[in-house]
Amino acid sequence: MCTENFRLLSGSRPAAAPPPTEREMVPPPQEWYQRLQIPVAAGESAAFVAGDGLDGYYDGRVGPEIAGSAYRHRSGYRFRYPRFRVDGIELAAAAAGFAILPDGWVAQWPNGCSARLAIHRDRRGVSLRLSVPRGSRLGVQAVIEGGTAADLAAADDSGGAALILPLAGFSEPAGQPGVFADRPPAEACPGWAAAMADSDCQVAPAVADPDGRPSPGDEVQHWLTSTGSCTSLTVSLGFGSTLQEALTTVRELFRVDPIAHEQVVRHELLTRSWFWCDEQPDYSRAVHWAAVAADSMVVREFGTGIWAGLPWFKDYWGRDTFITLPGALLVTGRFAEAREVIESFAELQCTDPDSRCYGRVPNRVTTPETAIYNTTDGTPWLLREIREYLDYTGDHRFAQRMYPTVERAIEGALRYWVDDEGFLTHDAADTWMDAKFDPGDRPAVTRPDADAQGLLPWSGRGSRAIEIQVLWHTALLAAVEVAAITGRQVQRDSWQAAAEHLAGNLLQRFWDPTRQRLADRLRPDDSPDWTMRPNQLMLLSLPLHDRPAPPGVEQAVVESAVPALVLPWGVLSLSPDHRDARGRSWFHPYHDNRPEYHKDAAYHNGAIWHWNAGFAVTALVRTGAADSAWELSRNLTAQLLELGCRGSLSENLDPLPRADGGLQPTGTFSQAWSVAEFARTAYQDYAGMRPDLLHGRVALYLGAPTTWREYQAGYAIGTAEHGGAGRLLVRYARAPRQSGGEEAMQLELRLCGYNAAVCVSIFIQKKTGAERAAEVTLEPEQAVQCTVAMPGSAKVPLAGPLARTGYDVLQGRDVLEGIIRRGEDLEAVEE
Repeated sequence: MCTENFRLLSGSRPAAAPPPTEREMVPPPQEWYQRLQIPVAAGESAAFVAGDGLDGYYDGRVGPEIAGSAYRHRSGYRFRYPRFRVDGIELAAAAAGFAILPDGWVAQWPNGCSARLAIHRDRRGVSLRLSVPRGSRLGVQAVIEGGTAADLAAADDSGGAALILPLAGFSEPAGQPGVFADRPPAEACPGWAAAMADSDCQVAPAVADPDGRPSPGDEVQHWLTSTGSCTSLTVSLGFGSTLQEALTTVRELFRVDPIAHEQVVRHELLTRSWFWCDEQPDYSRAVHWAAVAADSMVVREFGTGIWAGLPWFKDYWGRDTFITLPGALLVTGRFAEAREVIESFAELQCTDPDSRCYGRVPNRVTTPETAIYNTTDGTPWLLREIREYLDYTGDHRFAQRMYPTVERAIEGALRYWVDDEGFLTHDAADTWMDAKFDPGDRPAVTRPDADAQGLLPWSGRGSRAIEIQVLWHTALLAAVEVAAITGRQVQRDSWQAAAEHLAGNLLQRFWDPTRQRLADRLRPDDSPDWTMRPNQLMLLSLPLHDRPAPPGVEQAVVESAVPALVLPWGVLSLSPDHRDARGRSWFHPYHDNRPEYHKDAAYHNGAIWHWNAGFAVTALVRTGAADSAWELSRNLTAQLLELGCRGSLSENLDPLPRADGGLQPTGTFSQAWSVAEFARTAYQDYAGMRPDLLHGRVALYLGAPTTWREYQAGYAIGTAEHGGAGRLLVRYARAPRQSGGEEAMQLELRLCGYNAAVCVSIFIQKKTGAERAAEVTLEPEQAVQCTVAMPGSAKVPLAGPLARTGYDVLQGRDVLEGIIRRGEDLEAVEE
């Protein structure tokens, strides 16, 4: 059924114009790789990361610093980097131009030689390929950590050599056929490495490195050299806890062209959803790279999970996991993995009703036996993502399975943490702003903002933070939906009442209508804290369906917070204009490597967090200010492609650029929620996809920047068990309306692979809120066209340049720590 705003393109009548198709939108694997490559000029060094989806990642370098690379597993690393030579002459990495790819890199030398490195997904394996323009004897060296020349051994039949010899065919110098393998200490990463080549090869130890020095004793540096002339040589490495496991891995890689197959695997995984704007190719590439980077942290180390960041947050963090999940697994159509991640954390939920942690999921999981529950928001984030998963899939059976988890989470919070006004209370450092320090003599034990160990918060936010209350409201409504699906009417009504009670008090306590300001928290003494922090912007981003504040309040929050906190290159964790009651500023213009203070003092008191850009973009787009949001996203695009770890975003950034104007990444070099939020905003905000398949609906909120004239997206929806694994394909094109010349948006929509009709509603994002412009019920495989009028984008100015001098925290040592240690009044005054 079509409304009058729509024109049928295909289905029950012949198409009036070619509707979008999946084949037209999504390029084949090789073209996708070509689009995404990040060039690195000869002589330039660049870092990147590629994951194996199991428990390892390649911390890679290209250019002159290639020797700094390492394929890391658990607590150690095995493969380091390759070297290549042609007719006995080594190709210098410093002379090559590199391009970083989703699985590794390709190098090109001026003489026409090229080399390829690929990290394999779902296997502990690496493939290396050297290609030359004319037949030559080719050599590949894989530097492997943890072995010695004495570990070199020919594999006998018990080791599996007979199974792989027909494929490998290389031999020791003495003529013994086999593979080489080395064995590091048992407590390190996978203990065996095996190699195979696609041509007859000889294996010979490296006598010396290019500088004439002997090879290190803790590395295996053997050359695999083709016995005859060839134009290509491929060598694959397999790693395992046993030699047989390593041999099996490498044997499986060579059942097909290992590098071509890897391109197919990653392409299939990472193009289930699709976004592209020809007018913004860098941004389009960055969106796909954000998905690639997030994928490098989706692993199966102990159950399916998401590492928080690399290199030192290589654990499963509850809060980080569920903030990451929408951008890493839902908008990208990886619904089975999203479900597994949710189930993995649900299995670790505290089930002891006598514990104050009852119903909580862990803040951090370092091993299957080690879980820490010191977070208030990890559990409501879990509930939010259960509902968002249901929105994307319509998976009623999953709702049935998750009901006990949901009930414990809600009832545990109501029993131990919810106050009389319906607010979810928490300790001072149990929000995402969780940094603490040891005051030494532990005088803090008697202070209300100290934790049980006497540690003090760097940015205490007890006992009712604004984003915690909005998140709790969202979690309650998610629980209401799950209770309705499972037929629990009593619980549904009770939780609905709790949500309404909370919403009724939220603005009354946090909102000042005279000053048009939203408090960052309510203190334990019930006074509001008006410190200007970005958390208030989550008032707009956290709700999935019902929002607790009217559009006027949302708009006022954006117009207050954005000019104070949102720089073109990132979102500040504290306003530079902040002053405490004694007129002192806590704002830290730099994060790390400062002699004046510990880096954690700046962590949430100035330092930029890239994941905050996600909810800032959402808030701006939802209030009709997409052009302002685009200023931020455009800068983040350049950072993702050109700064630090290429193809990813760091955890933090210094607020103040360097003297040369360059930006300084800090924290982890690749952070899951940073890249996931970048990807999420492309699909959910700029392209505007908001599904609700529980009720057979999809909403498209038109909120792209006005400079985007044409773009296209394919949104993954549903699963094979629930309506089919489908896509909603949409082409967007701006054009003048025929009457009056007012700008309009033309959309072409097609429902592919989904077995049920879907009601699609088109909304226009305006300053006064979203306005429904059209609606149509799409039948399977049907295509329609719609044209709607588009308003201009509202303009909200971003924060101006920061001063280079005048910061109190740079005038002495540990200024903020001294303020906190002395217990001086930390109440902020009007900013």
